[in-house]
Amino acid sequence: MSIKGKEIGKYFVVFGVAFAVATIIACRFEKHIKTTQDHYMESIEDLRAQISGKINANELGGVSLSGDTLQVQLIYDKINEMILHYNSSLNAADSRISRELNNLNIWVTIWMGLIALGGIFIPLVLNNESNKKLESLKREYK
Repeated sequence: MSIKGKEIGKYFVVFGVAFAVATIIACRFEKHIKTTQDHYMESIEDLRAQISGKINANELGGVSLSGDTLQVQLIYDKINEMILHYNSSLNAADSRISRELNNLNIWVTIWMGLIALGGIFIPLVLNNESNKKLESLKREYK
């Protein structure tokens, strides 16, 4: 293998390591976002189960279900409270997921830019070095 081949091999190794590191970082962020999304989806499903009519006497402060106006008002208030809690949790989950996806997009953009810069400057450096070696070889053979 010539000297030129060894140097090109070094650049490929460096590029490969940089690509592997970028891939590992992207996978870690993707795993983190998936875990966060699953957590919030479980919370949302729990809230849906609570709202779907599974109200028991303990949740209403020990009030039994009868036709009394006060009891109906307590049930109505409890349902409204749960709906408000559900909506606020849903909005919080949506904003958190959106923020995490924006962070991931920023990192992906940064790594794509770095890889693009490497794709521009590595060939320029290799070309410059090979031109220098070619000039030195021309001077030797003259």
